[in-house]
Amino acid sequence: SKMFNDLQSLIFLSLIGNKIRHVESDTFYGLENKIHYINLSQNKLEFIKNYYFSTIKTLFQLELSQNQISSIDFDSFNEAKNLYIL
Repeated sequence: SKMFNDLQSLIFLSLIGNKIRHVESDTFYGLENKIHYINLSQNKLEFIKNYYFSTIKTLFQLELSQNQISSIDFDSFNEAKNLYIL
């Protein structure tokens, strides 16, 4: 989808309450070295796959509250070495 590719200075992304069920592997393409905060709370996520956030190296905070998460892949946050609030 690469929908955020042209947003060169985006560091805060709020997608609260958008009924999101899954994230495509290229959703955050172009933000890998920029984005610091993503809020996906109040959606319909059931799974966190390893490719959702694994390439985002600059992510400090990820909000996933009020979803229906029942499974998180083992290596979902391997590259998110700066992630300190989940």
